[in-house]
Formats: sequence, C-alpha cells, structure tokens
Amino acid sequence: MNEECKGDDGEDGRIHFAFDRDIQTIAISAIVPLKSLPEGARESQKFAQVLSSIKAIGLVEAPVVIADTRSAGTWYLLDGHLRLEALKEGWNP
Repeated sequence: MNEECKGDDGEDGRIHFAFDRDIQTIAISAIVPLKSLPEGARESQKFAQVLSSIKAIGLVEAPVVIADTRSAGTWYLLDGHLRLEALKEGWNP
C-alpha cells in the first residue's frame, strides 16, 4: 500500500491509519458504552438476529473501541452498542 500523499491529510505527507492493525482481545466488562440502547432495542428483531448470528458463527464484526488514556484496561465503545449487548447475553466461548 502506498502511504505517500500529495494532499495535506498528514503533516508529513503520509496517510495514517485510523485503526490498529493488530487484533486485541478485550474483556466485555472492560468496555464502557458511550450511550444507552433505545428502549425496546433488546426486544427488536435486529437484536434477535445479531444474537442468533453470534451464537451460530461468532462475532463477525467487532465493536469499535478506543482506549481510555487515563485508566489502563478501560475502553470506550464508539460503535457496536447492539453487538456488545448481544455479546453480554449470548457469548459462550
């Protein structure tokens, strides 16, 4: 992949990755949601589909998290609130 950039996306003329390439395993209990699920979300068809998929084949798309720079081992959930709730309910490694 060519990381050179002719625009001004980065000060050094390179395109920087927004995500780590390394996979990390994070305890569900270490993830802090930034918002609550809407009322009735756990009873929705979408939640049932996500839960069923996780139980049948595992997690396909990981939730997006960012490390808390002030508290080692704590992660903030940016995307995937429904998936995280389904994992809490249905994960059986």
